[in-house]
Amino acid sequence: MREAVRDVNLDLEALTRRLTRERYGRAGRNALRLTVLATRICPYGLVRPHLGGSVPHVIDDAVEAAAVGILALGDR
Repeated sequence: MREAVRDVNLDLEALTRRLTRERYGRAGRNALRLTVLATRICPYGLVRPHLGGSVPHVIDDAVEAAAVGILALGDR
C-alpha cells in the first residue's frame, strides 16, 4: 500500500508551493506554513463540526476572512 499512496499528495504540494510563491514571491518554510494553515487547516477546522449535516452559509465568509487574515501574517 505504501507504493500505491506514495505520490498521492504530490500535486497538492506543488499547487501549495505555486500559490505560496504567487502570494509571497517565495516558498520558504514560514510562507508555506501560512499557506497551508490558510488553505487547508483553518477551513477544515471551521467546516468539520458540520460534516454529515448542512454547513451554514456564514462559514464561507468565515473561511475567507480567516484565510485572508492568516495570509496577511506573512506580510510583516
